Amino acid sequence: MNARVSVLERECEDFKSVVVEIRDAVQALVRLEERHNATASAIRRSFDAIEKHEKRISDIELFMPGLKEMRALIVGGVCLVLSAVGAAIIALVVVK
Repeated sequence: MNARVSVLERECEDFKSVVVEIRDAVQALVRLEERHNATASAIRRSFDAIEKHEKRISDIELFMPGLKEMRALIVGGVCLVLSAVGAAIIALVVVK
């Protein structure tokens, strides 16, 4: 009878250690799940931000040819005005 009781006690201790290992494993899985959720949320936010930036860049790319043309016209106009002023100054110097 004592042998059976000692075997049962030993098996009970083994069972307790298995339960403790399972509890620790479940706690680790819960922590990993929380980290996974946080990571998934961060990735979702980053993709949303990237999508916003892509839209802004697309809008800028649409306006870019017009902006380049406008810049060329402005630079040409400024050069024309400076040339006219320079020609006027030269004409005044030559006339005097």
